[in-house]
Amino acid sequence: MNNVESKLTEVIEDIETLGNKFVFLITAATAEDPLSARARIGLLEFGSESIKALSSIENKLKNYRAGTPS
Repeated sequence: MNNVESKLTEVIEDIETLGNKFVFLITAATAEDPLSARARIGLLEFGSESIKALSSIENKLKNYRAGTPS
């Protein structure tokens, strides 16, 4: 596998992982039972980490489009 294929595979895996996180976030946020205070804090932190992961994926795709995969 060459470098470009390796980078694309990495981005695809990142997107799959982020998709799993979003499904979890939606499930937790819409649960019938209210979240505890600690769970709400964890949910917010998890959401923040997911946004950072999305930003990283966007940067990788922009670099790939520009011809400079990081």
